[in-house]
Amino acid sequence: MKANRLFFLLMAGSSALGLARAFVLAGLLTTEDFGRYAILMAVALFLSPLAGLGLIEETRKLFPRIFVDGRSAEIVGRADHVTRLVGMRMAALGLLITVILAAMGWLWWASVTAAMTLVAFGNAWSSIMASALRAGTTPLPLGWTSFIRASITLPLTVFAAIHIGLMGALWGEAIGAVLGGVIMRAALRRPPADGSAARAETYSSRASHAGMLVFLGSALVSAPFYLNRPVAALALSAAQVGTLSLLLVLVGALQTTIAICDQVVGPRLVHWQHTGMDLARQKRRFFLVVAALAAISLAAFVVMWLGMHIPLVAPMIDKYALTVTVILPAAVLAALNITSTADWMLQAHDRERIITIAAAGNLAAFGVLTLLVIAGTVGMEAYIWGLAGAKLCQLAVQLVAIGKLTDR
Repeated sequence: MKANRLFFLLMAGSSALGLARAFVLAGLLTTEDFGRYAILMAVALFLSPLAGLGLIEETRKLFPRIFVDGRSAEIVGRADHVTRLVGMRMAALGLLITVILAAMGWLWWASVTAAMTLVAFGNAWSSIMASALRAGTTPLPLGWTSFIRASITLPLTVFAAIHIGLMGALWGEAIGAVLGGVIMRAALRRPPADGSAARAETYSSRASHAGMLVFLGSALVSAPFYLNRPVAALALSAAQVGTLSLLLVLVGALQTTIAICDQVVGPRLVHWQHTGMDLARQKRRFFLVVAALAAISLAAFVVMWLGMHIPLVAPMIDKYALTVTVILPAAVLAALNITSTADWMLQAHDRERIITIAAAGNLAAFGVLTLLVIAGTVGMEAYIWGLAGAKLCQLAVQLVAIGKLTDR
């Protein structure tokens, strides 16, 4: 219990540092540049898992099961194998695009592409390492490494933004992302020297069918979350995109809070199912957890909103035109982020197909919303409510499926 409390403190500290970084950048950059920063970062994070083609998502369930089966020595080798594959694919594509843009004389975009490639790789690497670090009995290594990563990225990004502006912020994020992967890899224990761990070349370079389903589901649900800012830019002004981006920083902070809990709850859902815990007990624990997470998200959003009236922070409200009419739908959207915990429950019970179907519902609703934005019939407030509605479609499918789970 003490280890879990320390883990939550470390991850909460990491989340607070990330939120502080975003708010400082929102103050340093113009409203328009902050919107551009948010759009570019969102695209990089959306692309981050795509190079794995399901291998990254597969590690979430595979590593805890390997640990429970007493084959923990395999985890490091498998994690490094996936990292190499993802790294080579990203490097090849990123380098090609960067060279083409530079050859055409678009040096600014070439530099942005190089930075965003590093952001995408660094976050993919960290995701793989996070799966390896949380597979065991204690989440503390993940907590410490996440906190160190956030502590490094904050000064890097802010210092670079002060001196170079938007481009500096992007490269600060890039360097911080890669250093985060390095730190997390260093925290992994090395495999034993007696060769009990399988050699890397024996690992498959293709995800299983289940892994591909989770990958597809993750890509479908990530599209509305990460591409909502680029879509908003099609109809909203640059200043409005900046306001939307700041609101989604608050939503993202709450999503990170839920993700922190997922680091502990998720692997345990896999452990409970794999070791044969009574299904009714699993469901009861799951529904209690998601109800508490949704309530905490709403309460935390209220606290953050009140904190923005502190004299030091209050000018941000005027700069970004934050009002209750846009704060309320953002709070609802934040509470609905329990979909990530529901994904863990479904994946633990080998219901990856449901994850994909639920994500497709979210994407379909987002597609309709996108068409309305392009048609110019949706303002910023309605757009945020639309994002919440799309997320609700996903959650409804997940909860119905979880309620119908039976022992097999």
